[in-house]
Amino acid sequence: MESAIRERQEDFAAGEADRRPSWMVEEMLVEAEKTNKGASQAAEEAKGQQKTQRLPSPVSSEGMFEFRFVQAFIELLTGRPTTARPDVIWLPKFEESEPLALVLSSTEQFYYRVTPSHCSCRGWFYSKGSYGMGKCRHHTLAFPEVARENAAMIEGIRARRRAEAQARKKAKPKSKNWARSSSYAGKAPSEMERVTFRPYVE
Repeated sequence: MESAIRERQEDFAAGEADRRPSWMVEEMLVEAEKTNKGASQAAEEAKGQQKTQRLPSPVSSEGMFEFRFVQAFIELLTGRPTTARPDVIWLPKFEESEPLALVLSSTEQFYYRVTPSHCSCRGWFYSKGSYGMGKCRHHTLAFPEVARENAAMIEGIRARRRAEAQARKKAKPKSKNWARSSSYAGKAPSEMERVTFRPYVE
């Protein structure tokens, strides 16, 4: 009896060992393997993006370019590497376009894009907003003749504004000091307030 039971148990174990997994189990295993591959591929792409973000990128904002990228651009145009930082770099002129130059900043870390009618530095924008006419050091270096004309116009605007300010100052009536006036000396403050008060003209 015991030997028969033992034989059945051995036959059942052998059958379980030889039994193949069902189609559902196989599909689940395949999907799990695909998921693992997709997760590993996503992790590799994320690492690649992090490496790309760590690489130095050109610093350019509103026509301001870092000097090393300007040097790389010069090497691209001339075919010769350079480490120089000239004050003004003239770029090729295209048809129906203004002359274009790159002018080195005072810190020698950036180049500004300059044309006869525009500069990308803050000084130019401040002058443009204040006087309607741009003026800056970079524009003067690249286009001195145009810069002299702009400076003369700005000086004229300043002179006119100073004259208008002086005229307004002279036309403004002088306020009387009632506290020192002899006609109101010795009067109580309440009485002075009644005398000096004037209603607003609306």
